[in-house]
Amino acid sequence: MDDLQRLMAIESIKQLKARFLRCMDTKDWDSFAATMSDDAVLDMSQQGSEVLEGGGKVIADWTRNAVHHAQTVHHAHTPEIHLTSPESAKGVWALMDVLRWPEGGP
Repeated sequence: MDDLQRLMAIESIKQLKARFLRCMDTKDWDSFAATMSDDAVLDMSQQGSEVLEGGGKVIADWTRNAVHHAQTVHHAHTPEIHLTSPESAKGVWALMDVLRWPEGGP
């Protein structure tokens, strides 16, 4: 992979993350699910929650139920993306998320 291909792949990953967060904040659950593969896993065990397996639809359904009544705002900054092969990558984003619940919520 040459430098241009590497930079294009990294930019594509950044765009996907942006779409993922925008779809969550606008509650566009079909598009949110489409940002993930059919074998996606969401591991929240370090936060004392569960591990969700089953792909984008399962994760989108869980997320929709979790934040249905909340106004969410997500800001992802300064991504660190490492391409591990031409087909895979690992990344870390500094993330600020704000969840505003109606009075008495969640």
